[in-house]
Amino acid sequence: MKGAESLPAKLITQPLNDHVQVDAAGRVDAKTKAGEWLRDQLLLDAPVRVTWRSMILRLYAEAQDDFAMGQRTSRTRLFGYPIDLPDLMGSLHRNGRGTMSVGTSSFVRRARGELEEFY
Repeated sequence: MKGAESLPAKLITQPLNDHVQVDAAGRVDAKTKAGEWLRDQLLLDAPVRVTWRSMILRLYAEAQDDFAMGQRTSRTRLFGYPIDLPDLMGSLHRNGRGTMSVGTSSFVRRARGELEEFY
């Protein structure tokens, strides 16, 4: 592709939140030169994307308010874990280090009372 640039290595080896941050209005602020590159190449601050992001952030804040008032609404369900989380005990998988990882599944964390209400 003519004029294509390679992805800066920092964006592969470091967390993206080291380089970009979303503000309360849904705009993407670059914290580094690599973050500027990412924002500009992916058009992260295009008006349609900022509008979409702003709407999602507003809905999330409203869902948190609903939850704080003890209300279960479509907004709280939108950002919450499903009621019927799968029990992975029947299909144990090994993580990359060769140890069993089912103990950290959302199903097990909910059973222990450790699962947050929202993602």
